[in-house]
Amino acid sequence: MEQLTDLLRELADKLGTTVDHLYQVMITQAKVEIISNSIFLIIIIAWLVLFKKIYKYLYAKKIERDKEIYGWDENGWFWALIGHAVLTVILVIIGLLEIDILLTLIINPEYWALDKILTFISH
Repeated sequence: MEQLTDLLRELADKLGTTVDHLYQVMITQAKVEIISNSIFLIIIIAWLVLFKKIYKYLYAKKIERDKEIYGWDENGWFWALIGHAVLTVILVIIGLLEIDILLTLIINPEYWALDKILTFISH
């Protein structure tokens, strides 16, 4: 623990500040991270809702135009649907990874701050 304190003092000296101020800056940054991660998760949820609505609309249009069960129309809606599906899967995976960080930031911002400081010092 003494080594950590020395490293934090050294970092604070290089930045021209105190260890307490450095720590408070990291806690404040945790609040910023909460807001940005929350916005990102809201965007993911909105995308999922929009994706569902787009799919229902396109599928309904397909049924109206074409009563066949197989084949795709000439407008390429199938490829648009595939593109949306791939993007949705990527966003869901990223969102799941962000939830862990968001919970840490909300429940224990001090841990997040120390983790960031230790990561910075170790590199």
